[in-house]
Amino acid sequence: MDLDTGADRPQKKIYALAPGDEDWNLRFVFFCDQEIKNLKTSVQGDVADWVSLQILPETILANDQKVFAASVTVPQDAAPGLYNGTIEISKENEKLLEIPINVNVAMPLNITRGVGNKTGSLKGNEWHYYYLEMMPGTTEFEASLVWPQDTNLDLFLLSPTSEYYTGEKISKQKIKKIQAPSSGKWLIAVHSENASYAANYTLQIERSLLETSPIRWNLQSASAGTSTKTQFAMSNLGLSMQNLSYTGVIENTSFKEYEGSVGLKEVWNVTINVTEKTSKLSARLSTDNSGQEVLYFFENPQKESVRPPYNALGSGDLGPIELLRPEPGLWKIKVVGVSGFKSPNEMTAFKLNLLQYVSEQWDWISIKGPERIESDSNGTVEANLTIPRDTSLPRLDGYIKISSDSHTFEIPVSVTIAGTRLAGLTKEEVMDSDKDGLFDVLTLSFGLNITSPGEYRLNGVLADCRGGRIEAIDSSFSLNESGSMMVNASGTDIWRYGKCGPMMIQNLILYDKSGSYIDRFDKEIIINRQPKEFQSPAAYLTGEYVNRTTNSTIAIGVNVTVIKPGRYELQGIIVDDAGDEAGEESIEGDLSAGNATMLMQFDPTPFMSQGEVSAVHLVDLVLSREGRALERKNDAWSSQDMDPQAFEAETVAMGSVSGLPVVKLGGVGGVRLKNGTAIIS
Repeated sequence: MDLDTGADRPQKKIYALAPGDEDWNLRFVFFCDQEIKNLKTSVQGDVADWVSLQILPETILANDQKVFAASVTVPQDAAPGLYNGTIEISKENEKLLEIPINVNVAMPLNITRGVGNKTGSLKGNEWHYYYLEMMPGTTEFEASLVWPQDTNLDLFLLSPTSEYYTGEKISKQKIKKIQAPSSGKWLIAVHSENASYAANYTLQIERSLLETSPIRWNLQSASAGTSTKTQFAMSNLGLSMQNLSYTGVIENTSFKEYEGSVGLKEVWNVTINVTEKTSKLSARLSTDNSGQEVLYFFENPQKESVRPPYNALGSGDLGPIELLRPEPGLWKIKVVGVSGFKSPNEMTAFKLNLLQYVSEQWDWISIKGPERIESDSNGTVEANLTIPRDTSLPRLDGYIKISSDSHTFEIPVSVTIAGTRLAGLTKEEVMDSDKDGLFDVLTLSFGLNITSPGEYRLNGVLADCRGGRIEAIDSSFSLNESGSMMVNASGTDIWRYGKCGPMMIQNLILYDKSGSYIDRFDKEIIINRQPKEFQSPAAYLTGEYVNRTTNSTIAIGVNVTVIKPGRYELQGIIVDDAGDEAGEESIEGDLSAGNATMLMQFDPTPFMSQGEVSAVHLVDLVLSREGRALERKNDAWSSQDMDPQAFEAETVAMGSVSGLPVVKLGGVGGVRLKNGTAIIS
């Protein structure tokens, strides 16, 4: 048995540590077929003082096994090199077992004027290890490995937070560029793969780091119509910076909420249009069923999965998952059912919240600074911030963007302005239009104190006693003076989505007409009513769908829960991935109380004529009763990819209604997957 310590034990690639590192994930099982007494465990050799042991008990019974552990801590002053030792297990004066310990301490790689270099020579399957102290605030660093010989070398990097990177091969070199690297010790490994002769190499690190003092600009209790100046001292600890420019930037956010459901191995997706101004995407998903696990992730415009290292798989509240500076184009968020589904028919519903951050020029700020700063040199930036007289914003956050030919740096700026504020809930009313003792509408009035006339938008969530979302608050209005804003909540939505009372208002936020944040009401708002005091819906869409597509029709079963028996109508449109309409259908049927599946059947001819493999998306789905719309789903359901050539044009489809239970997505006529595409046969 042999014990190799390493900073990345799960990857088994980098078997080295830096001074100050600890490798604690070392466990052993000791087994013996006879009783042992007076058992001793000790560490010998160069690393005797580095190893801490969870020792074995003095007595072990026959055929018993015991687990013991060891951790290795490298001293801060340890010199580079290979250190050896053993864990000895003995009884009295007899050695029973020796476990060798090998600790490879990496060599330091120092950076001067933004660059660090190391040279070396490797042969066979040798490894060389280095460590780099990454300073806080580093914008970017690039590692490049160059060798002249006709052999193959590998470059590996491990961050202080255990992210693992490999060099990308370009001719006889490997390069890896890391944006916004974690601060702390980075381990860098160079490896030769079966080299038959010595391969000389040069490892080079280039760092981009600009330090400013102060590191941010906080302007408190500023008055509208005033101007303030400040200076920032800059110290360039990276490469020389040329053609510098300075811009004030503010980030506006847009919020969208989506609802959907998936079964086992089923895929739901939504398309996001990302522009050059998009600086970040942030998504958070929550599921209704804690026993069913889903996976959600981003897909880039090249249809490649971009999966975060955590927070994307599980149940309940997942996330957020975030992308910084995504490339422009059509991105997707995909949700997949993974495990915990008890039957092929079982579905789990979810809600997906998406925040899109868009960077725009901040015209409140003007900035002046030097055109260039050499490596290890200093400079000064002067900034002037003028607050408009007519602003209604209480706070604004942005940054000063410093750009060179190849890099950008940011100085955060926060401005707090005395002004418009939310005053909380001022009035609560209910309406019973048909006098049946159940409320049809809940009306809430929220107070607003303003300093100037303007247009405003109020966002928030009406939630039940457990924090479960009942209905989103999203209302726009104009005010010339301080007053109240009225918001109506549907009684049927409260009955359907509320599980318990009293209800509450969460995340009450005020925005201006451009979507910029103004104020958030942080105090508790309680509404002392029970959801069952409100009117139930006549019927509602459950969010469960059945793919009953055959080779002659695109058929989608829509599950409906009926409270009041009667005649119901269902309308919907199908589109392809490009958003082109491929069919429209309307069906009617008499439904009894309980669950029913309304089958919408579409003629596949328009989809066939478009000629491209695509998913089919059911949109603008409307459930009606007696000519009155009960519920609408803008993006109801999406299939897997379908091949138009798999259809045979026959008769025009007709809709139908059935009381059959919902079954798992997958066509009755035989929808099968081939190379990731749903083929209908």
